[in-house]
Amino acid sequence: MKNRSFAILVLSVILLDILLITLALKTLNLVTSFVIIPVIIGMSIYFIKKNKQFF
Repeated sequence: MKNRSFAILVLSVILLDILLITLALKTLNLVTSFVIIPVIIGMSIYFIKKNKQFF
């Protein structure tokens, strides 16, 4: 049961990432999106690692 909820968490974070990245690419120019996309990905990886101890 724990693995299932963790998988749902990871999936939702990845979906949120895709949404944020497409939003950043649409609204911002290419240079700023290259700065913001790694920050979004890094934050989500940190979030997943931080929450892994609860599962």
